[in-house]
Amino acid sequence: MARVFVSHSSRDKSFVTKLVVHLINSGVPVWYDMLEMELGSKVTEAIYGGIDGSTYFLIVMSRSALESSWVKEELNLAIDKERQWNRKFLVTVKLDDCQLPTSLVGRIYVDFSSGGRIENLNKLARFFKDMGLSDKDIPIDRAIVPVSFTGGIHLTASAFAKRVDNLRVGWSNAHPEAEDAGDFLDLKPKQLLVESEDDYRLLKSKLYARIDNVQSDPYYSPQLLDDLTNSLLAVETAENRLVEGLTLIAKHCPGHILEDASYWFAKILRNNAVWALYSAQKPGDAQGQNLVKDGLRYGISSNNEAARFFGVASCDLVHIFPTATHSPYLTVWVDSSWRTIKELEDNQVPELIEGRDFGVVMNRFIIPQMVHKHLLGGGTSLLAWNLTGYQIGLA
Repeated sequence: MARVFVSHSSRDKSFVTKLVVHLINSGVPVWYDMLEMELGSKVTEAIYGGIDGSTYFLIVMSRSALESSWVKEELNLAIDKERQWNRKFLVTVKLDDCQLPTSLVGRIYVDFSSGGRIENLNKLARFFKDMGLSDKDIPIDRAIVPVSFTGGIHLTASAFAKRVDNLRVGWSNAHPEAEDAGDFLDLKPKQLLVESEDDYRLLKSKLYARIDNVQSDPYYSPQLLDDLTNSLLAVETAENRLVEGLTLIAKHCPGHILEDASYWFAKILRNNAVWALYSAQKPGDAQGQNLVKDGLRYGISSNNEAARFFGVASCDLVHIFPTATHSPYLTVWVDSSWRTIKELEDNQVPELIEGRDFGVVMNRFIIPQMVHKHLLGGGTSLLAWNLTGYQIGLA
């Protein structure tokens, strides 16, 4: 398979994940240990097979990489392959002011040590694409979809939606007999590569360390251990539901809906995770303020909180339910300025949904909260992508 093997030190994981995400979003297929190996994998066999099956070997050199026995072994394997194949195989990235090993001296490399990150990432992506590498032939069940955040809780939804739409187009072109490629874009949660910000990873590692060393914590009590354990559970639950929900939305929502719905859904789950991490710090520790500055400590549990969260003047709570059975029903916040709210207030009875202009209300309010509550209820609550035959009423 035409792809790029990425060799690196685990201590450079933050940078390398950003590099891999950029390559994937540019349509370049990669072999990356986080994506290719699971618990129980035979590491040596996986790495040897990854190098053998790759078209290029991209090595991220740094002071940490120079100290890594795995990186040294991978580099030696790559050099042997380059000699055997008698063609360019190695591509070098220099991350810091490390001294390159003798085997790489004299080779042109991409230098990140003096800045220019975006320019250099684009340079790498262009090089591999110019060499003919493309992920268009990768089976859907092997494709990777990056999930990135800025400002703590804001999904880079345009990149996510573009990647999903490209996969849809690729599948549709490969299966022209299918009526709706979206029905077959059945992504699995493990295919989503979540790229967290440095502060998020730092707060999570501090929470792990605080639990591990809880008995020496100056604020130790049995209740503290329970609280920290519950905080970690809240973080991991939010992370799992995030990827589960995004795969549901990616499967069922077309491009014009996907970007909005995925952004607001992700904001709900990421808000829960960052506040759980932020609140689990020791008193007086203010690390990660940038993660929570746009979020809500207690989520969207009231009119004012919902309005602030969704960026509108006011919100109303509504029920949505099937006309025939009146259950199961969904309760969600919607923008109070939506004209249907005025009609509901005037008539004081539920209204049929057919024919109503949902527009941004469906994408921004209903779908994100519907998917969140579906996952929160263990898959038992209402999950309907077409609301024909449903009614809406004030809660």
